[in-house]
Amino acid sequence: MRKINTLLVLLVLVISACKKDEKIVDQTTLFSRSNSRLSSSRPLHPGDPNLDASWDWTQHSWTAYFNNANGSVGSVTTLNPFIDGAQLVYGNVDVSKADMYPASGWMLVSRDFGTPTEANAYPFLLLYNKYRGILRVCVLRTYDVLSSYQQITLGYATNTTYPKFFKYSSTKPPYSGADGPNDNTQSAGYKQTAITSAGVQQWMIADFDVTGYSETFDVNTSFNISVSEVSLSDVALNGNIQLDGTAQPQAGGGPNAEGLIKNAETFYAKTAQGVSNVLKISPDDVIGKMAGGPVLFVKTFFNLLAGFSGGSSGVPYSIKLKGTTNQTGSIKLTSPKTSFSVYLKPLTGVIGYRALQNIPWGIFNLEGTSAQVTYQTVYTTVTDEYGYPGDVWDGDFRWVIFQPNYFNNDLTINPALISEVKSIEVLYGDNNIPYGFIPISKFDETQRMIAPPKNVFELQLGIKIEFNNGSVVYKLISY
Repeated sequence: MRKINTLLVLLVLVISACKKDEKIVDQTTLFSRSNSRLSSSRPLHPGDPNLDASWDWTQHSWTAYFNNANGSVGSVTTLNPFIDGAQLVYGNVDVSKADMYPASGWMLVSRDFGTPTEANAYPFLLLYNKYRGILRVCVLRTYDVLSSYQQITLGYATNTTYPKFFKYSSTKPPYSGADGPNDNTQSAGYKQTAITSAGVQQWMIADFDVTGYSETFDVNTSFNISVSEVSLSDVALNGNIQLDGTAQPQAGGGPNAEGLIKNAETFYAKTAQGVSNVLKISPDDVIGKMAGGPVLFVKTFFNLLAGFSGGSSGVPYSIKLKGTTNQTGSIKLTSPKTSFSVYLKPLTGVIGYRALQNIPWGIFNLEGTSAQVTYQTVYTTVTDEYGYPGDVWDGDFRWVIFQPNYFNNDLTINPALISEVKSIEVLYGDNNIPYGFIPISKFDETQRMIAPPKNVFELQLGIKIEFNNGSVVYKLISY
């Protein structure tokens, strides 16, 4: 008689033994290294060169110091990733066209390239483009880890309040409960994620949208940045499985299926008919599930155990199951490598990572209080076979009405940027105006409406903000 726990161990061994020749990352090795190096923060005391707000990131090469696994400090000099042709996303051998210059709006937020005597595990650089609302995160991939790609995530560090910087990072789906531009909710749970594919001693780079503007925000507000290595591997599972034994029925309100697997010694039914009596399905369905591979079989296995709960104690059930398993798929292992937080204001006296200068975070905010969202359900009167009339649902309409001076009342541009704004236009069209961009002053002249066809609920208004230096921000605002 085999114990259930023994069977589950055997299943794991079958999966491990049947994987393809392709190498699979040792999860223990990944996590043991990452846990010892996960904290990449270090104190930056006065005089540390990484506190120099005038440091020139446009130079031809960058030298960074980093902590080795043995605790010693190593160093590497890399080409500036924005002019390095090996950087697949940002590399550009034409230096004059590289996307990194202050004239284009880029500002230094924070960095830690270490020093010859002290460093963290993963050197980093944060830049912000004040005209485009982009936070650019650059993290040096210092160690060779077998992985398919890297993942960089931007979120808020835990705080009492959160600004609206991420408000326009994605459009809101219809009927999500979000009230279009009126939805100003931001929380620590909101995150943006980007994928990179950097080689060893190359820079992992990601751009994040922080175009939302908040007039004020907590002095302790911090961005949290985390980096993970992700490994994908193909596996194939082939084998046999057999279960036999007995199990006592569980009383109602007992443990869940997973708990039952751990608590029941063994379980049983001599035939598919016996299994069907417990699962309340036909014997043919039982056989089909057993023959359908490990996923269906394991689901049946769980359901069978769940079928024991709710019964009263009595004669034990008996079960005898036998079948084959065949499955191909993939395994995804995510290994956290580093995580650090950066204050968004240049706090004096703070030795943690913080902005090195005043950053004009965010570009605009649209409250949307002068927009009225209206819904209407349409019914059609029909006559049934007996001649009686009745109303039948025929679809839904949803539209938005904008009152005069909508943008004048509800649009706020970051005061630090307003003098550099060349024009603001709206993507709009109706029976009187051809579809295209019109100045917001023209849009505000009279009442406007967005009215898509029946059963089309994606209501959006396009905004175009152009600055004197030629930078342009396009945003779709959902209602």
